[in-house]
Amino acid sequence: MKLLKQILILSLITWGFMACDRESALTPSGPENVYGDPTLPQGNHDYDNTIMDWFKKYNTLFLYKYVPHDLYYGGNSYLGGTYDPVKDTTAAGTNAQNYTGYFDVPADEDYVGFQLKLLNDTWLKFYSDEFLLKFLPKKVFLLDSLYWSYSKKGRPDINWCTAWSGSDFIAVTGGGERVIEMTPEEKRVYCDEVNAVFIGVIMEKTNSDDIPEAFASVTDYDYPNLFSEYKEYGLVDPWKRNKKDDWGAFLKIIMQNSYEQLTSADGMNRNNYLHPSFDVNGLIKKKYDVMIAYFKAEYDLDLQKIGDAVFK
Repeated sequence: MKLLKQILILSLITWGFMACDRESALTPSGPENVYGDPTLPQGNHDYDNTIMDWFKKYNTLFLYKYVPHDLYYGGNSYLGGTYDPVKDTTAAGTNAQNYTGYFDVPADEDYVGFQLKLLNDTWLKFYSDEFLLKFLPKKVFLLDSLYWSYSKKGRPDINWCTAWSGSDFIAVTGGGERVIEMTPEEKRVYCDEVNAVFIGVIMEKTNSDDIPEAFASVTDYDYPNLFSEYKEYGLVDPWKRNKKDDWGAFLKIIMQNSYEQLTSADGMNRNNYLHPSFDVNGLIKKKYDVMIAYFKAEYDLDLQKIGDAVFK
């Protein structure tokens, strides 16, 4: 019995080392070309050097090779759907209720270099290396498209979303032929949507204690009529009525709107949050100034540059 007990203990120790080693696999491990495993480099393209450089800077793996279970945790989420251009039909897989759900198209390796440039121009270049090291997730999966599908005649919806996030990753589309034909307006939308997903990741890693008191003290979050009088009390979204949600709402309006839009008299798509017609007591501008100053001081980051960006 004593020998059996010792064997059991050794087995548990060995299993523990194996589990730790699995975690340590999130590092470059040579030239293997293996789907599903987070190893770098995944190929020998010129752009693999960019991916390796980004990994060294941000400790994030940008992966254009993966398997479906890397993206889909729910058994009924991944359909393995396909579009047949000859028959003009979309075939969703049979492992989902009512044959509906979504499926992905991996990035075309011929266009990943263009996709990486798009990501840099619309996302990464706005942030300092320090900021990206702190807030980027472990993995960024590079997709061509993400489709919403059900079995029917015709094409599925292309690019059902530009980007989405999981527990430890962000998945981004754009790794296909369409990337080289994107208009400036499409790049602006891409920028808004990718950064909106990134805001969610940032907020997951932000504690309420991280939010400066100079921002939070402007609004009385306990005021009983805050929903109906949100503008008067310095909120930009009546549904975001606590300190952390309010902080995230301000991040979004700054990063998705130019200063011209924010201060426009005519509303410019109703995004004139800093104009007196919306900011009736000047409290939104006060919180805006605090947020801009905070990110400049903490991360050398000008948030408004993201909202002001114009693409070619």
